Amino acid sequence: MKLARESVASARAGIMINVGDTAQKDDAPPLGEDEDMKLARLLQEDEYWKSITQKKNQGSSSGSTKFYIKINEDEIANDYPLPAYYRSDLLEMDEFVLHDDDVDMVGTDDLPRNMLHNWSLYNSDSRLISLELLPMRPCDDIDVTIFGSGVMTADDGSGFCLDTESNQFGSSSSKDQHEDGIPIYLSAIKEWMIEFGSSMIFVTIRTDLAWYRLGRPSKQYAPWYATVLRTARLGISIITLLKEQNRVSKLSFGDIIKKVSEFEKTDKAYISYNPAIVENYIVVHGQIILQLFAEYPDQKIKKCAFVLGLSKENGGETSYEVASPEKEDG
Repeated sequence: MKLARESVASARAGIMINVGDTAQKDDAPPLGEDEDMKLARLLQEDEYWKSITQKKNQGSSSGSTKFYIKINEDEIANDYPLPAYYRSDLLEMDEFVLHDDDVDMVGTDDLPRNMLHNWSLYNSDSRLISLELLPMRPCDDIDVTIFGSGVMTADDGSGFCLDTESNQFGSSSSKDQHEDGIPIYLSAIKEWMIEFGSSMIFVTIRTDLAWYRLGRPSKQYAPWYATVLRTARLGISIITLLKEQNRVSKLSFGDIIKKVSEFEKTDKAYISYNPAIVENYIVVHGQIILQLFAEYPDQKIKKCAFVLGLSKENGGETSYEVASPEKEDG
């Protein structure tokens, strides 16, 4: 794996050196490059990871011991904007150039930790894509490749995403922080997580080289991120509902669907007054909700009837495909 990684990194470095030589003649930053070269490298890495996945599938008849909820992009399309493509006027540096080669020698928990501001996520064709299509925990069955761009700064622990309507896409200090940051584009994202606390939600992604806590997304990408935050708020609201019960086991999957359909439109976790639409939304976006429950420390809530019901709707512990959610009239 390391040798294969090095071959990709070497190819990147070779291109970057050539571009740097040219750029220096024009008094431009030495690590700059044009969009054609960037696209070529993204396609190269995309093909590399696809080939790795195929080799794993051919080499193991038993398959992976880890499964994730496989989501068909068409099935969540109603909850996202029409297709659009990433664009930026910034000269972005390659993540491989910014990080030391020594990261191959450390575990994922010890990777560098940074923040990413004014960010967007996209596939190898530069089409904006939802983070939701990627498993929230690493596994061998990943069949989607997502890249990202943004302005990188050191993660000093500040800049939490306050869960308020006026500040739903990052901290108020995000703009100030990224003014001194480095425009960067990332290698393939391998996992992501949602953490939450009192009035706070923030998302972290990981590549092979570093962790990135997400600040405010770019204006272009914000609608794609809004659905992820909306689903996270819904999952947190369901956990709150269960915490308020004297007996968590009293509320079944159907009971939770009914209660969520009674949320007012002013509630940040509101989906619809129609229980069928609520159920479709919860099932289709089940990966996010189930992961929030899996990370919750209370065992009674982690293993409650709602979680069992949602897991069953999603095909238990294996990959699944579900029906497309309905659009609510009005």
